Amino acid sequence: RYLREGPTPPPNGTSARVELRIPPGLELYVGSGRSLALSPAGSVVAYIGIEGAVRSVFVRRIDDFETTRLRGTDTVSECCAFSPDGRTLSFVTTEGVLRKVSLSDGLVTPITAGWEFNGHAWGADDSIVFVRSRKLWRVAASGGEPTQIPMDESDSIERRIAWPTILPRDAAILFASSTDGDDWRIESVDPASGARHTVVERGTIPMWAPSGHLVFYRDEELLAAPFDAATQRVTGATVRILENLPSSSS
Repeated sequence: RYLREGPTPPPNGTSARVELRIPPGLELYVGSGRSLALSPAGSVVAYIGIEGAVRSVFVRRIDDFETTRLRGTDTVSECCAFSPDGRTLSFVTTEGVLRKVSLSDGLVTPITAGWEFNGHAWGADDSIVFVRSRKLWRVAASGGEPTQIPMDESDSIERRIAWPTILPRDAAILFASSTDGDDWRIESVDPASGARHTVVERGTIPMWAPSGHLVFYRDEELLAAPFDAATQRVTGATVRILENLPSSSS
């Protein structure tokens, strides 16, 4: 049994808290900074689960109680990114291969290989942005040769980068950067010119919300701030969404 993304619900200004109950005998994998993903319409959740010492990708509709293990994902290391239409899910294997799995028929196909486990993002143009050798790269979701995204390197300090997220209309790519693993900040880069600037001085795992907010992690708290996607600037006060939320950002 496989899943299909439901229709995108109309925005109504409300929020919801959902408790994800893990089936008996299944353990949630927390060895990756991003082990869980929500589909664009918010109707399907995907996560890495451990069952019998084997890691796999599991999916479940929010309005259903049944969890489905996706065959062919038993070497998963990092999860996950949904395609813009919610019908396909990408994941990273322990061998460093980016793969995708169809939620309609379970077909698993490779996309590209040989890169770091530091996050990836699926764009509206059906391309995937990922990190390799402290650089950002883009590859077609159908596979092929990746191309490096230009980035300004005028800063003499080499920074590690992770957790890219693509803003609407490919206006920019947000990502986290660090020099030693403890001084994470959130930056923005123009994928056409390579120009970059700091968006948040302390924070990591940036996510853009359609409500017009930048959501990010700092000091065991999930935070949100009003955000102008066109200029890549925070435009208001930062508020706490959740606290006491341990996470691995590296």
